[in-house]
Amino acid sequence: MPLAAKRLFGQPGAPVSRSRWTKDGKFLITCGHDKSLRLWNPLRSSESSEADGRANVSVSPSLSSSAAAAPAPLEQALQIKEYSGPHGQEIVDVAIASDNASFASCGGDRACFLWDVTGGHVLRRFEGHTARVNSVALNRDDSVLLTASYDQTVRLWDLRARSREPVQVLEGFRDSVTSVRASAHEVLTSCVDGALRVHDLRTGLCHADTLQGGEQQGGVGGDSGEPFLQVRPVTCASFSHDGKCVLGSVLSSAAGAGQGGGAAAAVVLLEKATGQVLNRYLGHAHASYGLESALTMDDAHVVSGSEDGKACVWDLVDGAILQRLEGRHTKAVTGVAPHPKEGKYLVTSSLDGTAILWEGTFGV
Repeated sequence: MPLAAKRLFGQPGAPVSRSRWTKDGKFLITCGHDKSLRLWNPLRSSESSEADGRANVSVSPSLSSSAAAAPAPLEQALQIKEYSGPHGQEIVDVAIASDNASFASCGGDRACFLWDVTGGHVLRRFEGHTARVNSVALNRDDSVLLTASYDQTVRLWDLRARSREPVQVLEGFRDSVTSVRASAHEVLTSCVDGALRVHDLRTGLCHADTLQGGEQQGGVGGDSGEPFLQVRPVTCASFSHDGKCVLGSVLSSAAGAGQGGGAAAAVVLLEKATGQVLNRYLGHAHASYGLESALTMDDAHVVSGSEDGKACVWDLVDGAILQRLEGRHTKAVTGVAPHPKEGKYLVTSSLDGTAILWEGTFGV
């Protein structure tokens, strides 16, 4: 069956920036503009909400009497804990440790915090950025915390030491760094300057792939040999699960697709070793916000949010849109989180103040 809305996280209100599964896929953490984070059991409904009649909450757009019937209300997911206090502005990203014992959050207050999951208190505070921190990540063994900022730097913090200073600062960006991801020895970043960069921490080399004026330059590789997008801000980047490819989300031009030279928004798949463009995924709206894209656990499908309140699912190989998830969110879908273990769950996060669990198959 196609993906269908199953369960609701939160109530319409302050935007939900991102949703992150724990590595075992049993729990979920959401963060948002209300300066708080929430831990959920996404696969259970809230018994207390059901008891007082608040479980069934519809987040569908208002419909006229002549329109189709509104979608069935959704169950409220079971909230386990709320974390709040230290952040002075919106929280925009969260990264969860592999053992589920701690997580890190970042946001508009230029700081990053490491939290204890069980106790709910802050273990460490990381300061040094001079502007909003856009993204946070942990390396594979959770020994290094990475933060990417509007100040055009990425900072690496050693979690095994108690130093207040980063162990390394990555520079050379020409604009805001929008996302950061880490593997065993590589750091992948996206930037408003239009580049995807892979930093090899063993060699100290940085390979950048910039899409410019119909030509792909530099390299996470080289020229793809075909006309492509003009330089546009890249809002998100991620590794494929097999580590061989990188995925990036590129804004459309101001003119917009189909308006005399305007470049369409795209999610781009590149081979990491050569930089060859393997595919591009079109059909979603992405002109203003920092939307997220992701690959499913088996790398068979690509998922992205859309500014029209939908989420899109593409086939990895042929690039065809397989599903548009719609009718639930009323504002831009900025975050997407496929389940890390089971290929039948997806969580979308939206500026309408909600996150939604979708269940079904990604294919058709």
